[in-house]
Amino acid sequence: MRRPKKSLGQHFLVNRGVAEKILAVVGLPKGYTPPTSGQGDETFVEVGPGHGILTKPLAERAQHVIAIEIDASLVTTLKDRLSTYSNLEIIHANALSFDYESIPGKIVVVSNLPYNIATPLLFRFLALRTKVTRLTLMFQKELADRITASPGMKAYGQLSVAAQLFTEAKIGFTVPPTCFIPPPRVNSAVISLRVRSKPPIAVGNESHFLDIVRRAFAYRRKTLVGALCQGGLDKQEVMNALSKSQITSTRRAETLTIEEFASLAHAFTTIPIPIEPPPNRRGRLS
Repeated sequence: MRRPKKSLGQHFLVNRGVAEKILAVVGLPKGYTPPTSGQGDETFVEVGPGHGILTKPLAERAQHVIAIEIDASLVTTLKDRLSTYSNLEIIHANALSFDYESIPGKIVVVSNLPYNIATPLLFRFLALRTKVTRLTLMFQKELADRITASPGMKAYGQLSVAAQLFTEAKIGFTVPPTCFIPPPRVNSAVISLRVRSKPPIAVGNESHFLDIVRRAFAYRRKTLVGALCQGGLDKQEVMNALSKSQITSTRRAETLTIEEFASLAHAFTTIPIPIEPPPNRRGRLS
């Protein structure tokens, strides 16, 4: 096995039992035979296939699989080892910039995501929610907890709101470091995200809604007034919006439900120019 590249965030899954559990969550358990029809417009996409421990059984059970790998040496190895699978495409590309719209039909994403691009890649897939129907992804356990966190929990943040607005998110199972080479320093978790046909609550202008959420969580230790003003909004406009939405100004972002964020965003009389606030001190989005 080739030595993993730290620069690419590579932690190769080597436990076949975990691979089987992932495919069971996807709906492709061991012994599953792909139908001759009825699933033809669904392509399974794997990001970062590594040495193919998930790719091979996936190709055996799905009608069409695309594996996207940024590491050229792994692409060569995978093409040699899995050349007998005519339903498998192995593409040398950056998953963050790959044109997923070029894939015909709907997409199902199945992946042990490289840790260093997991969050931006999830946001990319959320933006493609008319194309992507469901995702089964492996993250660091901490990140999985943030995705599924509820208001009032320490892990609740921007990622929780965005993921739960557009998907039904559920943690499937936890994976210990010993299942990878090299072993990460933390546990991982497999999470299932089924894209909603429509959000559970109407948020109006989605980019405006997400911008307000971003600003509120960028300074999460501050009250909503302090965070939103620090995020560049006019104090009087913020106070008026909080009053209209009946949200106490001393509350903090982590206490607001998605419904309350929607009410707050709707209460602004003018839509601020969207910004991308700086990450918090740990270098990540809240």
